[in-house]
Amino acid sequence: MDYLVLVNNNDIIYNNEFDKAKYFMLPINSAVQALALCTKLPQLNFQPGEDGPIYHSIQQKQFEANDGLLVGTVKSVSDGYDLTLKSKFDVYVEDNSELIKGNIVYQVSLSKMKMIIQIINNYNSTATEWIREQRRQGENAPKVALHFPIGSESDLSNFITSFKNIGIISAPEQLSASQVTPTFDISEADDKLELQLGYKYDDVDDSDQQEPIKRNLAKEKQARSYLERLQFYSMNRDNHFTKQFSEAEDLYEFFCS
Repeated sequence: MDYLVLVNNNDIIYNNEFDKAKYFMLPINSAVQALALCTKLPQLNFQPGEDGPIYHSIQQKQFEANDGLLVGTVKSVSDGYDLTLKSKFDVYVEDNSELIKGNIVYQVSLSKMKMIIQIINNYNSTATEWIREQRRQGENAPKVALHFPIGSESDLSNFITSFKNIGIISAPEQLSASQVTPTFDISEADDKLELQLGYKYDDVDDSDQQEPIKRNLAKEKQARSYLERLQFYSMNRDNHFTKQFSEAEDLYEFFCS
C-alpha cells in the first residue's frame, strides 16, 4: 500500500468502462516494480486479458528471440515466397515494452519492441487486404501470407536476418545468406590510394571458400556504395578502387580528418 500511495494515479483514462473507484491504473514505466511487489502478496489474481484465465502468480523475465513468442515461416511458391507469422503471446503493452503470455511478463528492449510492433502492424494490414482479395475471388478459406515475388530474394534474406533478433523463423536454405564482413586492403602509390575490396563470409575470405557460398549481394552493394561516397573510383566496376589526390596534404587530411 505504501507504494500505491507514492504512485501518481491522475492519468486521464479514455475508457468509460474503467472504474477508478475499483481499479488502480499504474503509470507508464512503473510496471516492473509493481509486478515485483505483486509476487510478495499473499493472494493475487492476475488476468492478462479481459476474458482470459486468472493466474495466482506472476513471473518476469527478459525477452529472448528463442522464447518463440513470434514465429515466422517462409515457403517457396510458384511465383516467389509466402511468409506467414504467428504471435504466441496473449497481450502486448507497448508503452511498457512488455509481452505477456499466460502469467509470464517478458521485458523487451525498446528497439526490439518497436520492431515487433512494426512487423505485426504491417503483417495484419497486408493480411487484411489479402483476405479481402481472396474473398472477392470467391475463396472460402483465404490463406493469409505476405508474398515476396521472384527477384526479391535479397530483401527477404535481409528480413529473415533481422527477424531472428525477435523470433524464430524457418525458410528455404537458399534464402539463408552467410554473415558477411567487408575487408579493405589499402596501399599508397604516388598521389593516389589503391584499395582492394574483399568480403569475409562466416569469418573466411570469399577467395578461400572451399564450397559455394550464398552471397549477400545487398551487403556487398552497401560496401561499394560506402567507398563511392568517399570518392573511391573503380574503373572496371570490379573490386579494385583508386582515389586520386592533387596534393600530398590532401592525402594526409584524408587519414587524419
